[in-house]
Amino acid sequence: MARGGLRCEIPAEELVPGDIALLQSGDKVPADLRLIEARSLRIQEAALTDESEESEKSAERVFTVGGAGYAPHGGFSLHEAAAPCDDYPELIEIGRACLLCNDSQLRRQGDQWTVEGDPTEGALLALAMKAGLDPVFETEALSRSDVIPFEKVPKRRRKW
Repeated sequence: MARGGLRCEIPAEELVPGDIALLQSGDKVPADLRLIEARSLRIQEAALTDESEESEKSAERVFTVGGAGYAPHGGFSLHEAAAPCDDYPELIEIGRACLLCNDSQLRRQGDQWTVEGDPTEGALLALAMKAGLDPVFETEALSRSDVIPFEKVPKRRRKW
């Protein structure tokens, strides 16, 4: 295991979020893990799934977004290293999707940034701007042709 950047042995029952399991061929995994780096990893999951075949796994990219609040300043990092959008064009595409499917606006009031609209959409808009996207340009270049609202629909009660 690695905890706090130091290699150590930790009993499985003492694992906490943020611990990094360092595995090698033949190791048994004592808990659910998120893969951050793997090469030709195959897992025998028979005890969990009743499948007799091994399954192949791949690592996921873990991106961190820097900055604070709704301020559209900050950047991206991958495993604690800077991840410039020029090197990761998918960040621009994710940002564009966040921006174009958005009805909120960010406003600067002195040193503070506030959101006009839904707070989640405001956070997604800030992410898009951190990716270097200009909301005015993007919405003019790729205008909406339709809107499908996301509304919570109350469930109907059935009468028996």
